[in-house]
Amino acid sequence: MSEGSATAATWAAQVRPALIRWVTFTVLFAVTPLAFAYFASAAVRFPLKLTDFLAQGELLLLSATISFGSLGELVARKDLVASQSVQLIVIGCAALVGFLSTLTFALVFSARTLGETTDSQLIAAASMAVFPFSLIISSCCIALANHKILHTGGRS
Repeated sequence: MSEGSATAATWAAQVRPALIRWVTFTVLFAVTPLAFAYFASAAVRFPLKLTDFLAQGELLLLSATISFGSLGELVARKDLVASQSVQLIVIGCAALVGFLSTLTFALVFSARTLGETTDSQLIAAASMAVFPFSLIISSCCIALANHKILHTGGRS
């Protein structure tokens, strides 16, 4: 096995448990109330369009929470010796996704609270577009925060 493939295999073995814990305890448990609410709503009014359900913006709130939570995991690590440019890009992207999600949710919530009409299709589309980015950048944060080779300067 070449050194590069050994390093990739080691990296995967080190990061996989942290990513599995993160997906299970952060992502799945965070989405569970929204999923239960969807199925409860669908039981009352069937068929329920996903766009109608997502038009409230809750998925944006979940995107922000997931992004900021994983960002906190990465920032809390003081012993990272990974490329600072990689860290800054990942930190910047996670913060951007978190803040954009928060801002968009605040706008939707404020408009609804004030009785303004909102574009349900646009809100649902924004929610469905932001959520995958939140998951991708958050998984990068978790992977960087839990990669032991990065923490030891390349020495296992």
